[in-house]
Amino acid sequence: MKRILSALIISTVVVFAAGCSAKSSDEPETSGTMTENAVSEAAPEESLKLNVVSEGQEDAETNDSPQLRAASAQTDMESLSVAVSKEVDSAVAKAILDQNKGSYIKGECSGEGHIIMDVANESNSLKVYTLTMYGEYGFINDMFIKISGSGVIPAVISLQEGMDDSYTVIGYEEPEDGSGYTASLKELFPAHIYSRVSSISDSDRSYLTNAERQYARDYLASIGRSAKTGEYSDVDFQYPDIPEDIKKTIFDRYWEYPDWIGTTEAVENGVRYVYETQWKDYGNNDSMVYLTKYVYDTGEIIRTINVHIDNGVIESSEEKVLKIIGTTQMEKP
Repeated sequence: MKRILSALIISTVVVFAAGCSAKSSDEPETSGTMTENAVSEAAPEESLKLNVVSEGQEDAETNDSPQLRAASAQTDMESLSVAVSKEVDSAVAKAILDQNKGSYIKGECSGEGHIIMDVANESNSLKVYTLTMYGEYGFINDMFIKISGSGVIPAVISLQEGMDDSYTVIGYEEPEDGSGYTASLKELFPAHIYSRVSSISDSDRSYLTNAERQYARDYLASIGRSAKTGEYSDVDFQYPDIPEDIKKTIFDRYWEYPDWIGTTEAVENGVRYVYETQWKDYGNNDSMVYLTKYVYDTGEIIRTINVHIDNGVIESSEEKVLKIIGTTQMEKP
């Protein structure tokens, strides 16, 4: 059974890996993590080969994982750190994915990033002090965007070691929201890393973002797709120039379609469909909203909906279903 060794902090070493299966986003194949002074127990005499990542390189779209990287910012820890095994790292990644599953609007792929700041060895269990990030990704206007998820959240993850070097999550603690946040943060985290969790640095935030996005990039590669990854705020949304109550009426009824001018995508019964919204202004407060569902691979139109707006009022709605595709697997958020 592997044991965790203590090691004096000399520099910060990053162990990075990411993946998001095309078949399922629930099980991480690999993870994105940053550990303090990771040391190999099997071969302590061997030096680690590092690829130094400078600021500005964190967002480089690369799929060469797993690998070792050096952090662009040095830790302010002055205590001893420990080596983190691949099994511990994978257990932390899975814990974050499992903890956040179902808490946000579901996307096509989920991803996580984590920084392991320290590990406390407690009898037959480990207490892992981390910074975490979680995201759900989906297609918007041909971009693969984080449609929901978290920012940087400190978390303490407790792991029980098994007989086969595997780990089971026995505890997952985050600071309280609201007025109790600071007090609970002090209670959860030791003093030597409190400053790091109480004021998140740009370098830590950038690392976590890049680690989380690597899941999205790997997923895109697995489905043979090339697309820009990013945040919801990166999308230049354009909306139909119609009254808000009219817009609400249309998109409450046809909720599958984007309420902006553009597209979203969904995989239903193994087929990828595009939901597209277009709008045309005919002048004199007269316009038309065009909603179209079509097959991504072939462009075959499945359904069209034309909503005519005359003088700020819905005058008519014409819907044509061109092909019956069976029961959809898509659920309304």
